[in-house]
Amino acid sequence: MPRRYYEPTTECGYHAPKAMKDVWDVQLELAAKFKEVCQRHGLKFWLEGGSLLGAIRHKGFIPWDDDIDLMMMREDYDRLNKIAEQEFIYPYFWQTTYSEDHLYVGHAILRHQETSDFSKDELSGNYCKGIGVDIFVYDNVPTNAIAYALHRMAAKLLTKLIRKAMKTSTHGLHKKLFKGYEA
Repeated sequence: MPRRYYEPTTECGYHAPKAMKDVWDVQLELAAKFKEVCQRHGLKFWLEGGSLLGAIRHKGFIPWDDDIDLMMMREDYDRLNKIAEQEFIYPYFWQTTYSEDHLYVGHAILRHQETSDFSKDELSGNYCKGIGVDIFVYDNVPTNAIAYALHRMAAKLLTKLIRKAMKTSTHGLHKKLFKGYEA
C-alpha cells in the first residue's frame, strides 16, 4: 500500500485513524490469502454488503466499516471447510462453531492469530480473537425482495437468541443445533 494509505483520513464525516487503517491492512492480507486458497481449489466467492459497497463506491473500505464480508455458495463452502485446516496454517486460523468451544456463530471467520480484535459480544469467550474476515454461506435465500428482507431479519433474530442461550451452555448443545446448518 502507498504510504499515504496509512495516514488518518476523514471521509463522509467519519474519521479513520491509523489504527483502523492497520486493521484494514490485516484484513486485506486475510482476504488475499482466502482468494489464493479459493483460486487454487476452484472455489467461488464474492464480496457482500458494506464490503461490496465500499469496493465500488469508495474504491476500498466504507470509512465506518470495520470488517470484510465474503459470501460463498454452500457447495464451495463445504469443500473449503474440509481443506481449511491444512490450507490456513499459522498465523492464519479457520474458525467456526465446530473449531472453537464457546464460539457461537453461524459462519466462518478467517483470523490472523498474531493480532487481536474483538467486539463486546466476544469479551467473555475463550477462543481466538484475532483480526478476521467473515465468510457467510448463501443458501436457502428467497428471491423475492420482501421475503428476503423478512428471512434476513428472522435469521439475525434467531442467531441472537441462540447466542444468548448458548453463552451459558457448556455441554456442546450449540454444536448439535448448528450441525449441518453452519453458514
